[in-house]
Amino acid sequence: MAPKLERCMTVRGYIAVGDDILHIKNVLNGPQRSFIPVTGGYIRGVGPAEGLEAEISPASSDGVLMNPSTNTAHLNVRVGARSSTGAAIFVQYQGIIKVNEAGGKVLSGASDAKSTEYGEQEWFISPLIERSDERLKWMEESVWVGQGHWVVDEQGSAVEYQVYRLVN
Repeated sequence: MAPKLERCMTVRGYIAVGDDILHIKNVLNGPQRSFIPVTGGYIRGVGPAEGLEAEISPASSDGVLMNPSTNTAHLNVRVGARSSTGAAIFVQYQGIIKVNEAGGKVLSGASDAKSTEYGEQEWFISPLIERSDERLKWMEESVWVGQGHWVVDEQGSAVEYQVYRLVN
């Protein structure tokens, strides 16, 4: 029997855009590497993680390896957060985005950049979670997947994920 997905959290990370992104063009004459600062955001639990509220530290960052010939971005991300109870949470994930025109506008800081909906582009991640609070130990013992989309609001530009735990 195939596993099921159990939604457990929403993760939103506000990011730097435009000239605030560090680009290293044509790594070894191939893909382009970029480092995108994460300026803040949150983790909010739902379902089995109900009550989890954490603020993302601006010490977090997105590492992106972009293949311009296919518009495929390979993600390597590290996010630190502190929960409302003071617990530390560390989320690292790899993933893939098929960057479309809407994503390009968000990343460039275009004035006409807009939020997108889940499923408007291929964008999936596979997080690993570490925590200092023993009550969240189950998060380290779970397999996670997430789906992303862009958010543009009064606070800036963000990546947002619905994160699911695989269960029997």
